[in-house]
Amino acid sequence: MRTLRCLLSLHDWEKVSSEDGTGRFRRCRRCQKHDYPPTGSAGNYGAGTFGGS
Repeated sequence: MRTLRCLLSLHDWEKVSSEDGTGRFRRCRRCQKHDYPPTGSAGNYGAGTFGGS
């Protein structure tokens, strides 16, 4: 069940790696929502991508 904080998009993000270790993304500790980094030719998705809540 999603908490009120997650429903308001106030997730508690943690950094995680894929099972094979090739990718990194964020996952909410409470509701398990994934936040994948943007894809494309830019390559640099900003310093705040893996920042705090």
